[in-house]
Amino acid sequence: TVRATEECGVWGANGATFHKVLQDNAQKHFAENRKFLDSLRLFDGLTSKQKDRVGEAFFTEMFEAGSRIITEGDATTALYFVKKGELISYQGGHVKTNGEFVDGKEISRLGPGDCFGERALMNHDQQDVTVISNHKCE
Repeated sequence: TVRATEECGVWGANGATFHKVLQDNAQKHFAENRKFLDSLRLFDGLTSKQKDRVGEAFFTEMFEAGSRIITEGDATTALYFVKKGELISYQGGHVKTNGEFVDGKEISRLGPGDCFGERALMNHDQQDVTVISNHKCE
């Protein structure tokens, strides 16, 4: 049971319609991810079926300019591919109590088709860089 504690509005969708929208959205993202996978040289040696499996595991994250994607010293949980935008990787530096990253040395800039986090993920290491979005990124 859901009860409003103040004046509000709600919307609803029947189960079949909602399920169809979710399926369509998942298929659209799968197709986009599969197309992006085809553009990455890292996956050139995979069969179409293998690429489909990898594409099923992809998820999209959006980051506004100035967002910290990974932080040096953190546990590695994913391999990242840049689809859109530009990121900057830094070594050293630290995160202030307000969340601002300062005093890092710029190591590289990453753009569409670049990836990061692969070495740390494969070697079960901590992140060796901090990566911050320079522009809105996907």
